[in-house]
This record gives sequence, structure tokens and C-alpha cells, in this order.
Amino acid sequence: MRSRRYLVKKFLQALLTLVFVLSFNFFLFRIMPSDPARFLARSGRLSAQQAARLEHELGLDKALPQQFVIYVKDTLSGNLGLSFIDGAPVTEVLAKNLKRTLLLVGVSSATALARAPLGTVRADPDLRWLLESALRETWAVAVKRGIALPEDFVAKLLSQIDKLPADMKASLAADLESGGRLEAPWLCGAVARMSREAGLEAPVNRAVYAALKPYVGGSQVKAR
Repeated sequence: MRSRRYLVKKFLQALLTLVFVLSFNFFLFRIMPSDPARFLARSGRLSAQQAARLEHELGLDKALPQQFVIYVKDTLSGNLGLSFIDGAPVTEVLAKNLKRTLLLVGVSSATALARAPLGTVRADPDLRWLLESALRETWAVAVKRGIALPEDFVAKLLSQIDKLPADMKASLAADLESGGRLEAPWLCGAVARMSREAGLEAPVNRAVYAALKPYVGGSQVKAR
């Protein structure tokens, strides 16, 4: 009975948090001095006619309650609109950036933990397994969080990594060797945390973060 009440309580808390975030994001941009269409028009990137058409396409000419309903529907369905820079769907832009993020997490984890360049990681079966596992765990949590990525995403990413310079090291590895502060909490640490929150296992990223955690604040002990 207690566990049931606990789950209901957690569900209601999550629901209230979702409502708050959606409402906050919606009204934040509505209380700004101008909407995106008018901003682009003032900056000279759009004519007045183009701005009016964009306002209509975005639903900014509708009543506020209608705008909020459209906003919630689009957000929950994964329709994040179009990029103002190149007109591409925002989900496609995020997917491209996610590819860089996955690559960074895998390469930084492997080269930092091995204290070795990428060529060494690729050539050693155990280190290559670590690299691929870190990538797959990051891919899994991204998919779990609703980002549409194909099944062969990691395989294609590995083929790209195989073409990178053999002497390449991620900044995480370089910072570790020089005794600088590490961005591990926002790389392998973030994957481990988000995986746990999503109910997934991420043993490789968790282990890498645990190994690097003593050096996150910086250390004068350099790798030999």
C-alpha cells in the first residue's frame, strides 16, 4: 500500500513538474518584448510581409490559449518547429549535434581512461570494446529520452571514428594528463546519471566516471 502511494506521489510530482516546465517555457517567450518573427523583421532578416506570414505559420496571431494548446501538442509529439538559421527541422539539427556528443563521450572516455591516443584505443580489442560500449550506452539513453536514432547509428559513428587521426586525444584526456579540471561530470557522468533516471544500465560510463571522479577538480599528478 505504501509503495503504491509512493508511486502515485512520484507520478503526480513528475506531472506537476512537466506542467510547470511547459508553462514556464511558453510564457517566458510571450513576455519578451517581441516574438521571433518580429525580432527577425527588426534585424532586417525578414520583410514585414515575411514576418507576418511567419507569425501565421507559427500560430502567433492566434489567441494565447490557442497558442498554448498548439505548443503543448507540438512539444509532446516531438514537433519542435524549424530552425531560424537554415530552415531545417529542429529535431534534425539536434540529431546532428547529438552525433558530435556521442562521439565526444566515447572518444573522451576511452582515451582518458587508457591515457592513450585514439589509434591505440582502436587497435586494442578491449579498449575498442570500451569505446563502443560507451557509445551504445549514450545512444540507448538518447533513444529512451525520445530522440529518434537509427539502429545502425553507433556502427556508422564507429566507421567515422576509424577515419580520425591516430594521434588524436579528446580534451578530457589532455586535461587529465596536464592536471587540469575535467568535464567528466558533463560527459560520461551525465550519461550515467541520465541512464539511471531512465531506468537503464550504463556500467561502462559509470565506471569511467568513477575512475575519473577523483581528478575532476584538477590534479598535479600526471600520467606516466
